[in-house]
Amino acid sequence: MKYIVFAIVILSLSCKKQSEVVVNYPQRLYVTEISSKQNVRLFTNKSEIKSSSVINSFIGDNSNFQIIAANQITPNTDYIDFLSSDTAMFSTSDYVKYDVTKSGDQFILKSQIGFPYSDNVMRNIVRSIMKHPAQEVKGPPGMPTSGFEYATSIGYGNYSNFELCWLAYKIVKHPTNGNYLATGMLQNEFNENVISTLGATDTLAIQECRLLFK
Repeated sequence: MKYIVFAIVILSLSCKKQSEVVVNYPQRLYVTEISSKQNVRLFTNKSEIKSSSVINSFIGDNSNFQIIAANQITPNTDYIDFLSSDTAMFSTSDYVKYDVTKSGDQFILKSQIGFPYSDNVMRNIVRSIMKHPAQEVKGPPGMPTSGFEYATSIGYGNYSNFELCWLAYKIVKHPTNGNYLATGMLQNEFNENVISTLGATDTLAIQECRLLFK
């Protein structure tokens, strides 16, 4: 009986090794298409608005949403280099290396250098949209900026088929100290908790998709 169990263990290990993909680093993957595209979502006063006409009126001809809608990317131009299993670089910022943490099929990429930032209302509003905001390191007193932040990007897949998260947003917010409007594109996921912070005069539109790299 013990020989049968031993044979099963060997067979199991053999099958596992065969299923693992061998990666030769550095591994360069090129963007091929926009995949996993979700519908535009609109929120106000802690609730989601489903009306297509209201959604379209709010986002208008915003270029970030238009890029996703029209699949406006040029295949085989931008790329990601996996220098090793735990280090990567993007072609769009090829002087910055990212530490890669992989858990299951999720990738968290954090820049190895920090970027100066100044703490302000608008920046905090945009940070609240992200499920995985950049790590902050506060600076010492007297520093001309508030500190440094380490850019964070989120992806899924593996080292041969990688999907980078894209989050288009437009937000109009009216806190007690002014009116704010921001729009842009983040390499992140949507933080659903932000919905509960939106008042009657606040409006947020988002659209999530992924960039496929092969």
